[in-house]
Amino acid sequence: MNVTTTFNNNIIPDQFGMNTDTQNLTNGINQHSFPFNISNLGSETHYLAWTLIDYDTIPLIGFAWIHWQLANYPVTYDEVQIEADLSLKVDYPQGKNSLISIIQRIRKPLWKLKSTHENLESHYQGPRPRSGIHHYRLTVYGLRHPLVIQKGFYQSDLMNQLDTSVVTESVSKNLLYERK
Repeated sequence: MNVTTTFNNNIIPDQFGMNTDTQNLTNGINQHSFPFNISNLGSETHYLAWTLIDYDTIPLIGFAWIHWQLANYPVTYDEVQIEADLSLKVDYPQGKNSLISIIQRIRKPLWKLKSTHENLESHYQGPRPRSGIHHYRLTVYGLRHPLVIQKGFYQSDLMNQLDTSVVTESVSKNLLYERK
């Protein structure tokens, strides 16, 4: 399985991160997910799951920051194009991102009172590094059958089910993003 993007030098375009126009942000978060392609799926792959994780946050906050999780995306061909803004357009199970973490509650104590917090916590959360360039790891899993998983799942729910369903795993090159 291969994962590709059309990004120059694997740099996520600003329209999918924090450097976009403020009208594209909700409480400072960009929910407009980026497009990518997956090819050479193989005949046993009928569903996809993926994660987008920033491991550069480990020295800063002690854990990798989850930006996006999606499961049970159906495929019928050997190649699929994931469209821009898919996170906001589809009803497939999407997992919690790291906006549910204690770090978010410390940074923004009134976070849970915002009417949009549940939506923001369960969809794509665009890159917003504190400073410098961060690496975002997009991992795509090819699955034989759908996972028994609900909307708002945690990464542990996803990882615990992969062993029984994964056909192939493909990790793209790190995608990059820089705060400007």
